[in-house]
Amino acid sequence: MADEFIRISAAQSDGAADAIFRRYADRLIDFAREQLESGLRGKIDPDDVMQSVMRSFFRRQRNGAYELTSWESLWYLLVQIARRKCIRKNGFYRAEKRDRLREQSLQSVEEDSKQQGWQLDERQPTVEDVMALQDTVEWIMTELMPVQRGIVSLHLQGASTDEIAEQVDRSRRTVRRTIKLVRDEIQKLHSEIV
Repeated sequence: MADEFIRISAAQSDGAADAIFRRYADRLIDFAREQLESGLRGKIDPDDVMQSVMRSFFRRQRNGAYELTSWESLWYLLVQIARRKCIRKNGFYRAEKRDRLREQSLQSVEEDSKQQGWQLDERQPTVEDVMALQDTVEWIMTELMPVQRGIVSLHLQGASTDEIAEQVDRSRRTVRRTIKLVRDEIQKLHSEIV
């Protein structure tokens, strides 16, 4: 077992990285899920924490930062990196301007605005608004890779993340990230116009 570890850790190859990833990815996700505050689970994906831990580890290991002697010492190191990342994430979202406890549901915002005598803008989009959005989406679609276009197209048709992932043979995470990428690009273009 120790010989296997020495051989893999010394290899510095994609195969070594795959072996480490396969061995620890799920355990790191479970660990991050336990470390992240329960109210933040919608904001922080434990899978993202795991990816960040692996990235940090491999970058530093390539530079010779660690002298590891066993799988246990590697796991201990990965746990320490993950714990620090979770502490930073928890702190980031506890900051006053992002505090999850200050968030309100749309219903409570509507109730507050009625009590204050405010009225939310309920106007319907104009034909020009719809056409501008359609042009923006079409332009963005031309900039995407074929798989990404398929993901966005299925999303616009109302398919769920699981359905899209199955149809395009990609992970749910890839589907969510592609949709977020397109949303961010639309918002960016919109803010440049306004």
